[in-house]
Amino acid sequence: MLRGIQIRLLPTPEQEQKLWNHVNGFRATYNWGLAEQMRRFEQGEKHLSEYDLRKIFRKHRKTDEQLSACDANALCMAIFDLSNAYKRFFKHHRENPGEKFSKKKLEHFKRIGKSVTNYDLIAHPKFKSAKRANKTFAVQNDTLNFYGGKGVSISGVGKVQYKTQDKLPLGYKQAKFYNPRVSYTNSKWILSFAMDVQGAEYKLNDYGMGIDLGAKVTAVVSCNGKHTVYKNINKNKRIKKLAQKKKRLQRHVARQVVGSKGQKSTYKQIGRIETRIANIRKDFRHKMTTEIVNQLPKVIVIEDLNINGMMKNQHLAKAIGEQGLYTIQNYLTYKSKNRGITIQKANRWYPSSKRCSSCGNIKKDLKLSDRKYLCHNCGMIKCRDCNAADNLEALAMLA
Repeated sequence: MLRGIQIRLLPTPEQEQKLWNHVNGFRATYNWGLAEQMRRFEQGEKHLSEYDLRKIFRKHRKTDEQLSACDANALCMAIFDLSNAYKRFFKHHRENPGEKFSKKKLEHFKRIGKSVTNYDLIAHPKFKSAKRANKTFAVQNDTLNFYGGKGVSISGVGKVQYKTQDKLPLGYKQAKFYNPRVSYTNSKWILSFAMDVQGAEYKLNDYGMGIDLGAKVTAVVSCNGKHTVYKNINKNKRIKKLAQKKKRLQRHVARQVVGSKGQKSTYKQIGRIETRIANIRKDFRHKMTTEIVNQLPKVIVIEDLNINGMMKNQHLAKAIGEQGLYTIQNYLTYKSKNRGITIQKANRWYPSSKRCSSCGNIKKDLKLSDRKYLCHNCGMIKCRDCNAADNLEALAMLA
């Protein structure tokens, strides 16, 4: 079983400079490879494979002082990324032969009086900007090793100290790592990778569970007639206080001189606040979903939500985006799979909120503002979300 792991690196000033050299070299290598492939296409030459492009790059690297200071294997991973980008590009146009340019792109170029080029084709790889591109680079799998004393060897950088609570295999080639990457996010260096871990054996209980996800409360879980309500984390005092501070800084940065040191400093503060808010939300979602699946039900039923459609509602888009309903569904899916739990999605048109969980009567005139479900057939009064969770639990028991 593969598990994704992120650890924080604590480089020395000399090591940090080497990390920046690799970030810049990785981006430069990607841009060089893209420019080379486009040049060959314009001249009518054959598109190079990843292997052939690497051979040319290794010769080019020796003539470039910036690239020669970086690890060759790490830079070649940029060629691997470019090759995958072209594979996606070719696949898209094989599956959609008549769709070359997006309507939005055509309208834009018509408005500015320019003609589209092959670079503007849908899904065509784009050059990485030094300002906007992610500050990251890849590490070759077999060169990554962890040692005692909290040190990790990164080829071309050296042994870097790190901080983590995860138990990692210490020693030379004690485990196989997948797609290790180093990235710089809000003044922090992060090493991320996937690693094989042995899955535990779980004994499932003989009951089902229904989960109703929403915007007002994050989730209502119905299991064995009991309801567990997970409140909206975005209404937490910590989140509200950070959101207020972020709004105040955004107003302040708009009045500052563009490109000044003060504006750059304010942008860093905003970035740290955004990261803090994102981490609080992520932590809540992980703890919530882990608590749910650790009850080990036999079946979990959730709604097949049309999240893209819901995001088009200007009154709900912000709340739904902050809740991260799609992310929660993904967490529930892979955590259930690891424990052997069957997870099902109810039919998108199943009236879980409109159906009475007691008598089965469907209330067609139920509004979104109705937070209590009142059944005119049997007289049952229940919380709207609890009623929906009960209906989903009933589907789980039938599975």
